[in-house]
Amino acid sequence: MASKGCDREAADLIRDWRLQNKDRRYILFWHEGQNRAFDGDYEAALSLFEQSRRPAEDRIGWNSYVDGSVAFLRGDMAKLQAARASLAQMPKPLDWDTMKGADGKPLNAKWPVNLNVLDGFIRCWGKRYRDAYGCPHPAP
Repeated sequence: MASKGCDREAADLIRDWRLQNKDRRYILFWHEGQNRAFDGDYEAALSLFEQSRRPAEDRIGWNSYVDGSVAFLRGDMAKLQAARASLAQMPKPLDWDTMKGADGKPLNAKWPVNLNVLDGFIRCWGKRYRDAYGCPHPAP
């Protein structure tokens, strides 16, 4: 996440780079959309999130994560809960523990990836995206 107050600028930089390089990778739409959402521009974020959907083969539940994020921004708790349930049921890929990120390093991510974000949206329902994203777990 960009520093508070720099979200619009970060989104604009991603957009400009994406357009200049004619790069249509889903993750660029996603990160531009996240920065728009952090800035409170939900309409632009929703459009970008929708463009970040993956093709039919979705081994990590990305589209369920997108569905949950879109539902949060639209204020639809039922769809958020359905997306969370779908993501939670994703079978762990057999090679998950040996998968590497774009930097070539091990992912070291808890399965299913991004479930914690959707859980945070549910815990912090009604808050701004900026506040609900990464919403802390309640104290034990």
